[in-house]
Amino acid sequence: GNKIYHFDFFRIEDESEAYDIGYEEYFFSSAYCFVEWPEKIANLIEEDMVRIKMSLKGTTRRIEVIL
Repeated sequence: GNKIYHFDFFRIEDESEAYDIGYEEYFFSSAYCFVEWPEKIANLIEEDMVRIKMSLKGTTRRIEVIL
């Protein structure tokens, strides 16, 4: 089966830190990559990546899939 990787970029200071962990090896593999705080690596996110936005308003959860 496919591998799944999770990235939480909340604490990175700049995109060079994503290069330091070798993000390309993961993002451009056949694995599923789930990224929290993608705005921290905005220039590394490809246009054709599927975005899933989750939000909470009161007790209502909303999930948007952006293809």
